[in-house]
Amino acid sequence: MESQKILSDVFKLFSGTSVYNPFEVIIVMISICISLSILSNTTNVTKPDTELPKINIDPVSNFSFLMLLRCLAFICVLFQLKKLHKIHSKFNFFLSILITLVASIILNNALLSWFKFEISNSFILIVDIVIYTLLLIDVKKCNIIFNSAFEIKNLKEAKKSVAQNLASYASSSSLDTFCMILLIALGNLSESKEIKNFSIFGCLLLASNFLISLTIFPALLSLILQFKSTNENKCEKLEKSKSEIQLANNSTPLAALNSLKNPVLIYVKLLMTFFLIGVHLKLKFFNEKEFQTSSHSNSTNDKTEQNDFQGDAKDKLLLYTESCLLISLMIYIFSTKFIKRNDETDSECQTSVNQTSTSCQTEPVSVESDIVENTQVYQTRPTEECLKYMRENPARLLEDFNEEEIVELVLKKHIPIYKLESYFKKLERAVSIRRKVIEAKMNQEYTFKSLPYENYDYSKIIGSCCENVVGYVPVPLGIAGPLLIDGKYYQIPMATTEGTLVASTNRGCTALSSSQGVFTRVLSDGMTRAPLIEFPSAMRAADAKEWLDIHENFYTIKIAFESTSRFAKLESCKCCVVGKYLYIRFKSTTGDAMGMNMLSKGSEKALQELQKHFPDANIKSVSGNYCTDKKSSAINWIEGRGKSVVCEAVIKGDVVKSVLKTSVKDLVDLNLTKNLVGSAMAGSIGGFNAHAANIVTAVFIACGQDPAQVVESSNCLTWMECVDSEDLYISCTMPSIEVGTVGGGTILDAQSSCLKMLGVHGAHKNAGENASNLARIIASAVMAGELSLMSALASGHLVNSHMKYNRSTINLVSQAFSKTINNHL
Repeated sequence: MESQKILSDVFKLFSGTSVYNPFEVIIVMISICISLSILSNTTNVTKPDTELPKINIDPVSNFSFLMLLRCLAFICVLFQLKKLHKIHSKFNFFLSILITLVASIILNNALLSWFKFEISNSFILIVDIVIYTLLLIDVKKCNIIFNSAFEIKNLKEAKKSVAQNLASYASSSSLDTFCMILLIALGNLSESKEIKNFSIFGCLLLASNFLISLTIFPALLSLILQFKSTNENKCEKLEKSKSEIQLANNSTPLAALNSLKNPVLIYVKLLMTFFLIGVHLKLKFFNEKEFQTSSHSNSTNDKTEQNDFQGDAKDKLLLYTESCLLISLMIYIFSTKFIKRNDETDSECQTSVNQTSTSCQTEPVSVESDIVENTQVYQTRPTEECLKYMRENPARLLEDFNEEEIVELVLKKHIPIYKLESYFKKLERAVSIRRKVIEAKMNQEYTFKSLPYENYDYSKIIGSCCENVVGYVPVPLGIAGPLLIDGKYYQIPMATTEGTLVASTNRGCTALSSSQGVFTRVLSDGMTRAPLIEFPSAMRAADAKEWLDIHENFYTIKIAFESTSRFAKLESCKCCVVGKYLYIRFKSTTGDAMGMNMLSKGSEKALQELQKHFPDANIKSVSGNYCTDKKSSAINWIEGRGKSVVCEAVIKGDVVKSVLKTSVKDLVDLNLTKNLVGSAMAGSIGGFNAHAANIVTAVFIACGQDPAQVVESSNCLTWMECVDSEDLYISCTMPSIEVGTVGGGTILDAQSSCLKMLGVHGAHKNAGENASNLARIIASAVMAGELSLMSALASGHLVNSHMKYNRSTINLVSQAFSKTINNHL
């Protein structure tokens, strides 16, 4: 609209004056306030005999009316503050808001004095001004203007951004402010003194706040930016950035406000404005004509009839005024909300139709903004035109392209498929497009329809947990417990698709908790990494080993290793020479992290120190499989890796019979012949257990651990014996549980919630405490699983339980149905 563009240019000139001349604007506003206060004391605006209007802000006399308004306003202010996005500088932002409030108090006080309003309680007046000013100030938009300005380092471009954003904000809110003034002014026609006084007070507050938002606020923001720029210049000279200039000119959050404004909504507001003006004129005309006509036509009547008629006219006027006020408010609020909602609904419907239609070749593109949202439809453009647009508008990324265009660009390798997330603000859209690209490359019969991808926080995955993301695989999560561990009860989260696993572990938890529970101890703590180093000869490799075995030299390596992290504490380095190759197995504590990355970084630094003493050392690999990571190995079984844990429990004989449905003697005999002798005959390394890997895997997946490390983490020796003639003693020794409560998959929402359930989420104030507790819980859960499975095997219930709970009823029913049909045929 041309008129709106002119209005925007006017406000741009006005806000630009405030931004580029902040001191002058502040001085002018202070001068205006002082002048109004002085003139109000020396000039009589009203006649001496005229009764001065009085703003009665006494909280006792008008408690029900004014306190209700204050409470509603305060609640709305809280909702505004709650919806704020991330603030670039909380101190500067709230300082500018605070000074704006002070300016509002001073200006409104001066205006009230100028219009000769008597104020009964100055403190209550200040409270009202603060509350209603915070309500009228659009804090969310101010926050966006503030953040967009602080993201630009160039002072000139930052001020230009503030001026442009304020112009967009003022042009869009001016009509709203005018409508609100007209609405509130209707209260001045009421016979109620409280409504009349509040109406005048509200109109003055609206007008003054609109003026302050275009003068004091931009001037303060300009001064803060100038002060920030001065401080940064002391450290380094600012350089103009081309991307920042484009951000200021093209990508500011409020820049597209006028172009994306809903025209229907603007027309409704204009019609509403004219309607309110007509209401004011009608009431004014009715007030004068009605009483003049009634006084002339009834001049011959007696005084009683005239008073009755005037009383009826006043009642009619009062009823008409308050009805117009209520109807106007209802029409204004509901019509604008309804039209905006319908507009959004129509856009969503249009989007759905375009996505499902096979004949239409258009796709909707959502242009997102912090202030307004709009959906536009574009024709699919040729690849060359898309590439040209990308070169001309690098800051727009791929937000202006429809999905068909992007898929074509990826298929023709103009955009790497693994970098799609870097082209979108909304990561879910990148995942959706990658799915379509892969579907286009694969067999057309296969689709991702059954694989969910929506309503997931991909910001925590990208760059941390997974690449080329196309969705997520939901895994059922069960709870076993409560399990009494070291005097405290725990609910064990287990993510699995194996039927009976959670139920079996839960039975073991019941048996253990029915006695004295489980007692645990962490025997050692240390993650390992073993680099491979090549020397010119075996003699040089042996020299390096002997050098590392000297305590003073180890201390030198330790200092270098620990310089890479405040949590890394090198405990030992075990050396092994094979020909001219040297394997060094570094072992270090890693706090609450699992620690593989920490060990790799520390090992590199230690090797750099070693090369200072052995320049002929050639680092072949930071990992030489002597660690050993994600592989079965005797060194992990013997030396340990991660957390080495032992746990034990004594189960009463009657609990074994009633809960586990077997006897102590049968359990002890089976454990000896199966877990010990049977595993030894198989040449097992660390596999002297029934199914420790089952429980470890389920807890690992639930708690965001690395499932590949189940290989060494499930190393376990289960021991059982009969004590006190009838009770069962059981212990599980697990020398290499590799877990962490920070980093990796623990940052994801679902996995972190499971860690919170166990009380081990994040880093503990005593470094390593949470990770050690998680290892103790896993070892105890393994014991519960071992106890239950061994009991099922000893009593012969294993096959029956698996046939009942671990078979797909869907497949069984379909097979039975097919067999019945075939028999009939």
